[in-house]
Amino acid sequence: MAGCNPPPSSGAKPHRPNILLISLDACRADRLGCYGCRRDTSPFLDQLARRGTRFTNAFVNTHGTPPSHVTMLSGLYQETHRVSYSATSPEPSENFVPDGIVMLPEMLRSSGYYSIGVTDGGYMSACQGFDQGFDMYFDGCTGVVSGTAKLLELAEGALRLGKPVFAFLHTYQIHSPYQPPEKYRTIFGTYESDFVPSNENLMAVMTDVHAHLSEADIDFLSAMYDGGIRYTDDTLRSFFARLKVMGFCENWLVIVTSDHGEEFGEHGGLLHGVSLYDEILHIPLIVAGTTVTAGTVDRRMASMIDIAPTILSTAGAAVPPALPGTNLVDPPISEPPARPAVFSQYADELYSIRTQRWKLIEDRERGTTKLYDLVSDPGEQHDLSEERPDVRRNLLPRLRKWRRSCTPLQGLDWTRPAITQRDIDRLKLLGYLR
Repeated sequence: MAGCNPPPSSGAKPHRPNILLISLDACRADRLGCYGCRRDTSPFLDQLARRGTRFTNAFVNTHGTPPSHVTMLSGLYQETHRVSYSATSPEPSENFVPDGIVMLPEMLRSSGYYSIGVTDGGYMSACQGFDQGFDMYFDGCTGVVSGTAKLLELAEGALRLGKPVFAFLHTYQIHSPYQPPEKYRTIFGTYESDFVPSNENLMAVMTDVHAHLSEADIDFLSAMYDGGIRYTDDTLRSFFARLKVMGFCENWLVIVTSDHGEEFGEHGGLLHGVSLYDEILHIPLIVAGTTVTAGTVDRRMASMIDIAPTILSTAGAAVPPALPGTNLVDPPISEPPARPAVFSQYADELYSIRTQRWKLIEDRERGTTKLYDLVSDPGEQHDLSEERPDVRRNLLPRLRKWRRSCTPLQGLDWTRPAITQRDIDRLKLLGYLR
């Protein structure tokens, strides 16, 4: 690979590596080649996966940019941190980081890390609290090209300080509206569709896509989405090459992941609405670096909550005992996997428990459940709640026990921050505001 090639491991763990965490907003796992996509969407990320470890069963705890990134950067379930929790309950439900949540850069500071963050703004802006703990945080980027260029600039300066660097890169490049550069709009074919994929148009049809769009329209949107992934992948290739030249990769760890996936009509919708199906929950998780075993495909059940403990453990920093996740860089201890299930939620409305075979979704508002056999029905099309009450009776109490075990954080400051006009404009562009 043309980017950061990890040197052969000597068996000794190097001291305090540089760490890079990349969040490709709205990138679903099965649209990358290394996760089975037939299109050549991700040749560079596929190479990176071969140089490290690819987790086949990685899932978010929640979806939506603010709460999922709080989970990513704090190691806490949404049920604990309560960001974007509910608009109807008395609990706080704002889309920002309240004062009182300890974020990853703060945890790394005691181990001497210098932290830099670069984002595309919007809900990831400093005024939403995501700059918390970073020594330098820039939220004015407008896509993966400007984001990677800015991170290279900041990383070059940070490396001169002689401290290990934690770098966080977030980009909305793959996120709707699906409008990649012209070169990438026909890279996966041309389609007979006159649908304009603006967020206004997408939001108008997102809950009942088949009633409004033809299959050709959906295929067109899917190709534009995949074009955005390929554009991002090509940009990351040159970005990693520059990181190598500046010495970032001499001793390093990189994690590439996403905060959620995206639906293209699999369950009647678009984007990432009120749903806990795998097209939204299943995310890529690629881990590479100096001490990471190359060429590994890890089938353990992994969760977004594992990212913070993995980074802290690799950095030699203390992992707070309250964090429920585990260090993914450690080899599997036993078979079957140490984690028998992962838990996901959409605010306080939908909850799910997922094992290697089964998935149960509880709708608390409607008082209903759905059950899927993921071996025979990986697309989650056939509800077996009535046919397999034995499985339901086993999984539902486990799901509810997990929810009760998540103690909400106390003493948080939910004072709403002032949002800038720039971020309002960015949120409108991304479809979050009208």
